[in-house]
Amino acid sequence: MIFKKKSLYLALAPVFFLLLFSLIGSFFTPHDPFEQQLQQALLPPSSEYICGTDRYGRCVFSRILAGAPLSVFTALLLTAAAALIGTAAGMSSGYYRGSFIDKLLQHLTNIVLAFPGIILALAITGIAGGGMLTAAFALLCSSWAPYARLVRRQIITVRQAPYIEAAKLSGCTDTEILYRYLLPIAAKPVLIMAAANIGTMLLMLSGLSFLGLGAQPPAAEWGAMISSSRSLLQVAPWTVFTPGGALFIAVCCFNFSGNALHDLLEPEHNNFLKEYKDE
Repeated sequence: MIFKKKSLYLALAPVFFLLLFSLIGSFFTPHDPFEQQLQQALLPPSSEYICGTDRYGRCVFSRILAGAPLSVFTALLLTAAAALIGTAAGMSSGYYRGSFIDKLLQHLTNIVLAFPGIILALAITGIAGGGMLTAAFALLCSSWAPYARLVRRQIITVRQAPYIEAAKLSGCTDTEILYRYLLPIAAKPVLIMAAANIGTMLLMLSGLSFLGLGAQPPAAEWGAMISSSRSLLQVAPWTVFTPGGALFIAVCCFNFSGNALHDLLEPEHNNFLKEYKDE
């Protein structure tokens, strides 16, 4: 038990420090991340400007710190929202298997899963127009379906278990059964999938901003920073590699923690599910 707790803490440590950095980093920017000083444009890294300046003379390091909450917490919130929507849809579909609700949700899930997530998000943002809110909505629309399918499969596995039948006979409503007995079974695999998908969500969000369909200037979103400086790759490579490096480190942190959580929780969940099936 102690070993598992230590392993869990180690798994979550990179994400904890990343979130802490994102939360308080913007309060410690050495320069105004949005102030333009054209006389300081494209200065290489130095003691005054740790990561140099961009084409408008803005401190790149300060913009990395200022953009961390926008990039990291938006990805976190989108992943959480997609997981919640997918869980609700999957539980309803699995519990009422064969009903009109199940068929409708299955059709919607299949339609969403028929397209690669980033392609569907590009289509939605292309139709609705660019902007951070539009990009967030597009990514949410393209990300909930895998959770719905996962949860539906879990619910179907145990929906006719003896303890569920006993709960029905004792007078429990469908809502009580769903949230008291079935939600705990769906929670762990959803948590595992969500933890593994945060890095992907961050990359897709930055990708939309890179294409001009997400955050708009002068927002200090990492993907938008890379996009605005891509023509300076040979002249001022720090303007591209610094936000790219921040994005790489953040995705690595989320992926490491996601993989560690998977290794810790997946065997336990499988044993838990097997016990319920055997009841």
